[in-house]
Amino acid sequence: MTTFTLWDLDDANLIGTYDSEPEALDVVRRSVATHGRESMLTVGLGRDGEKGQTVAVAEGEELIALAEQDELGVADTDQAGTPTEDLTVVGSPTRRASDRVA
Repeated sequence: MTTFTLWDLDDANLIGTYDSEPEALDVVRRSVATHGRESMLTVGLGRDGEKGQTVAVAEGEELIALAEQDELGVADTDQAGTPTEDLTVVGSPTRRASDRVA
């Protein structure tokens, strides 16, 4: 099963793991609505790859735009929530959610 993760890219903290891209994008939209665009500028969305690596979907302004498009029903994803565009593979994060700094 594919899962999606939101990461704080400044400190490599896991924000959350989601069963679908739309679910993760909803978190982005709610954060922007509550805390402003700045709250998501250092956040990235990843998708689990087949070999355990994280595949980058979007980050910062691109992530906010994707969330806004998803709300309008125009995001470039298939029915499983998998992005249909080329993706860049990034190394698996080395920190766990339990490493999060309060």
